[in-house]
Amino acid sequence: GKECADVLFDHLFGEEKWIVTADEFLTKFLRNKQHERNVTIDDVHKQFGELNSMVLSGGTQRVGKDGKADRTAIDRTAWREHLMSRQNDVFDPEKQRLDVSTLGRPLTEYWINSSHNTYLTGDQVKSLSSVEMYVLAMHRGCKCLELDCWDDVDEGQPIVKHGWTITSKI
Repeated sequence: GKECADVLFDHLFGEEKWIVTADEFLTKFLRNKQHERNVTIDDVHKQFGELNSMVLSGGTQRVGKDGKADRTAIDRTAWREHLMSRQNDVFDPEKQRLDVSTLGRPLTEYWINSSHNTYLTGDQVKSLSSVEMYVLAMHRGCKCLELDCWDDVDEGQPIVKHGWTITSKI
């Protein structure tokens, strides 16, 4: 089956489309689906520029006429990245501001953005592993990354891999 991100993309923009314009994104997704009223086309252009400046596996790095990251459209891969980005976060950024007076509490009372099996591009049994997944996790604000280190019996060097599975190694 399709991933949820692709189902939503198809529903909003059409199954046959691979690219969505900033205007379509603003109207069909941010305004009609997310009910965000304070977002402007300039905000979307800035966000698209950031998304298109990243090199994403399976995506096309879109470049505008000026040689900089395209700010007018994104592809499905950048769309998926947007859905996991801070710009699509459910938390109000104003409420995420650090209040140093609250830092005296036990560690268990804090939420820490962490990641498990970060390197996997899919399921935990047979998917590919990629260094790019660590880059994406850090881009999303992850503060704690897991590294499953194993001895590589062939090379004699450590590798990152989900042990006792058929996932690929890094």
